[in-house]
Amino acid sequence: MVQDFLRDFGSIIRVRPPQGLSSLTLVPQTALFTRGELEAAFALIFTERETAAQVAATWFERFADEVDADGRFLYEDWHEETQVANTTPDVVAAGPALDTAEARAHEAAYFSGWSDEEKAEFVLSFSDFHFALVGLVSPELFERMRRARGRTVAQAERGRTQMARIVTALRG
Repeated sequence: MVQDFLRDFGSIIRVRPPQGLSSLTLVPQTALFTRGELEAAFALIFTERETAAQVAATWFERFADEVDADGRFLYEDWHEETQVANTTPDVVAAGPALDTAEARAHEAAYFSGWSDEEKAEFVLSFSDFHFALVGLVSPELFERMRRARGRTVAQAERGRTQMARIVTALRG
């Protein structure tokens, strides 16, 4: 299932570099989300809150090598893409529109019917999916994720709309 997702959607996600690589290169860190905030995001897609809590705990054990004083996961921006956070990008990549009837139908079909085990397998990674999902929890988190991802408001709004559709399909 995860391999199918990466094949279908792999061009829109980035996976964090392997653990330990950060010791070789100095990369700016951004405080993203706490375990509780990640749990709230996972609660949007899991049937039981307890499952969301367990998966968030496992995620933090695997990926949150460093946290700030507030307990927020420190993200290392390996692609240094945060420069567009408050400005209009000079170039916008051309490609197929993500908000077409065909794209919406594909998302709904792909994300529908997943078991909690399949969802857990999918979210126990780190990608743009997590930024977008956490951004649905609150306006403050939406803004924090937008800035961390280096997105304009319009780009982040499109991502939020798409993630809301994906959540609806996952909740099925």
